[in-house]
Amino acid sequence: MNVHDARVFPGDFVETGQMIGSCGFGKLSRSIFYLDSNKIHSNSADAFTHMTPYIMTGSGAVKLETGVKYVSYIDTDIITREMSTSEKKKYLKSTSK
Repeated sequence: MNVHDARVFPGDFVETGQMIGSCGFGKLSRSIFYLDSNKIHSNSADAFTHMTPYIMTGSGAVKLETGVKYVSYIDTDIITREMSTSEKKKYLKSTSK
């Protein structure tokens, strides 16, 4: 809802720090699912599992709640935690511009 400029689509691989889209004015509604290998191997009718989103704020990671406004906080250590050395270097270079 209210998502503009989508940059990823079903089946796309998403990397840490990658912009996935932007939202316009109003409310943002999101549901996050991932392909669950446990369900695939058990022949479940639905192979996806819902993931509860958290947002990083100045006071730490908080679970999103309906009707609450948040100011996001970018923590470079968290964003780059799973990146290779070359990915970190590229990311840090792109953010210093």
